[in-house]
Amino acid sequence: MFIEPNIRFDYDKNDKKTVVIIYFDLELLPDNWDKNKECFIKFELTKEDLYNIGKMFEEELNKFPIRK
Repeated sequence: MFIEPNIRFDYDKNDKKTVVIIYFDLELLPDNWDKNKECFIKFELTKEDLYNIGKMFEEELNKFPIRK
């Protein structure tokens, strides 16, 4: 579970791509942002993109020992 009142993640998935949207609110809005408008970043990712992102995370995690 991710609990942070100023950021929210959403996604939509179909056979060809996954769309990830990151919404920003309150303190995370850019200066002078019109507060009546949504502030977000949208990523359109293919299955290959998602696979590569997963491999990069795995490589980074492997650099650190597992805590017991």
